[in-house]
Amino acid sequence: MVLILDTLMCVFSGRQVFHLKKRPEMVNFISVLMMLILTLGHMVPLVLNTRYEQNGPISSNELLKVNEVTARIMTLVAFVLQSRLLQLTWIAKKNQWIHEIRTLFICLPMYIIGGLAMLLVNRNNTNNTIASQPFESQSQSQRSVWIDLRSYAGLTVDGFLFPQLTLHIFQNSKGNALSCSFYIGTTFVRLLPHVYDLYMGQKYMSHQFDRLYIYANPRAQLYSPSWDIVIVCGGLVFAVIVFLQQCFGGRFMLPKRFQEHVEYEMVPVTSDE
Repeated sequence: MVLILDTLMCVFSGRQVFHLKKRPEMVNFISVLMMLILTLGHMVPLVLNTRYEQNGPISSNELLKVNEVTARIMTLVAFVLQSRLLQLTWIAKKNQWIHEIRTLFICLPMYIIGGLAMLLVNRNNTNNTIASQPFESQSQSQRSVWIDLRSYAGLTVDGFLFPQLTLHIFQNSKGNALSCSFYIGTTFVRLLPHVYDLYMGQKYMSHQFDRLYIYANPRAQLYSPSWDIVIVCGGLVFAVIVFLQQCFGGRFMLPKRFQEHVEYEMVPVTSDE
């Protein structure tokens, strides 16, 4: 299943590259921050080099190893394609960074606040664990923080469309900057592990499916069935909003007076004296 998802990511990223070759004028309406998040989302699993556990027959372990190597190759291909998309988007901005900077000013504080909230929740949970288990080691507490940080990073990638819909609002852009197969397909790949988690139940999640979350551990304290529902609903809402923005304009959901961006020019006034 992991191999299938990695292969789909290669297909979706490749479709977006060809889409931009056909419509290069739309590159300027793509968020650099979104492409950066997706690129890091492919890079981190390669750097972390997650290994499978040998707890079965040798033949089964060899098959798992082959699948893992193949999945890593597909992840590397997806990373290269995503890096190409990031490069195209970066070059297209040139001197038109004002909207991207505004998008960063909106998204970055929200990411920071979310990270701080996650650390606060982790600290409270760790203190409760230490109170109930006094012999809890400091290394295990640090490991819990690291797992939650990875999980929050995965949560950020799950909401990869947030910078894009924010940029659409600032630019009030209209048109297919993103191909439907790219943002809908990527949303499907990111949300499928959470749907699977809800269907099977967290207690039945096997270690071999951890990589479905890329680097978001389903057993981390950040994740729960309620969170899975919120993430799935949020991802679908983001995809629907981006679809409507590309059809009707970036500010279609705002009142009419905010949908048109009017710029006033300073005109010199001459006095009759």
